[in-house]
Amino acid sequence: MIFNAIDQHEARSVLVKEMRMLRRMLAIFASVVSTVSANAQNASNDQASATALDDEIVVVGSQEKQATKHQRAAEYVRSVSQAPVSGQYARWHDPICPRVTGLDATAATLVETRIRQVATAAGMPTNVTSCRPNLVVIFTLDGDTTLKRLEQQRFAYPRSISPEERRAIRVAKQPVRWWTDTDIEGADGEPLTASPNPGLGALDLPANQDTKYSSTYSSSMITTKVRAVIPAAVVIVDVTTASGKKLTSVSDYLAFMVFGRARAVTGIRTPTIARLFDASCPGCTALTDADRAYLAGLYRGPANRPANTTRAALIGGIVADR
Repeated sequence: MIFNAIDQHEARSVLVKEMRMLRRMLAIFASVVSTVSANAQNASNDQASATALDDEIVVVGSQEKQATKHQRAAEYVRSVSQAPVSGQYARWHDPICPRVTGLDATAATLVETRIRQVATAAGMPTNVTSCRPNLVVIFTLDGDTTLKRLEQQRFAYPRSISPEERRAIRVAKQPVRWWTDTDIEGADGEPLTASPNPGLGALDLPANQDTKYSSTYSSSMITTKVRAVIPAAVVIVDVTTASGKKLTSVSDYLAFMVFGRARAVTGIRTPTIARLFDASCPGCTALTDADRAYLAGLYRGPANRPANTTRAALIGGIVADR
């Protein structure tokens, strides 16, 4: 009996322990389930929040950035370019031969060297030996008086400068005044003639004393039979009004203007040497990447292209270079 009592007591003790252990395991299991459920709920809430946030975020992709670059490049080209000549962008074809007057020999050499450097970088031909000047740069203390003297000597303007353009040059009070001679020649550089090719027979074509004819034959719808050229240019630098600008900056400025047949601009978003005298762009003191790309694009492609084709190529070149 004593042994039976002990056995029953031990059995009850074991049972109590097992029940306690079971309750403890159930409590742990319930805690784990609760934690997992809470984590799952939190994850679901996080996913919903991420989805809502994703709906509000707009990612600016490369396509939109490229469109912005293209828009700014188009604004730049449109702003700095002068009106086309006979539907084309005019450019130089003869080797550049600059002659600088009004400065001492050292300063004049510096300007001439810088002009040749800009031309070479753009892919233009240059002439460093003795040559006949086709780009005359005059530094003077009085731009108006110098211009009047040139006009009196009938040296100032070539025939291609219209009376309206001459008046604009006279009244301009710019620190740097320039003008380029322009002409039209055959696509391969041959001069135009005053009469049609005799091989074409008798033609009753509308003409006047300024009418010229080309003997170039082509069936292309992309190229033209002629090209617009710049044979010469004159620049007057008024030292008094250009005071405060470095000689290298003025050299870059005048080189860009006459090589690109460009014009001074203000207020556009793209930095350019064409804004050298624009007070809103104090950092525009040297050729920019856009300026270099513009000149390189102008002189890289074939010359006998319509203006819209050349313009598109210039814009594309500037976008690719930036």
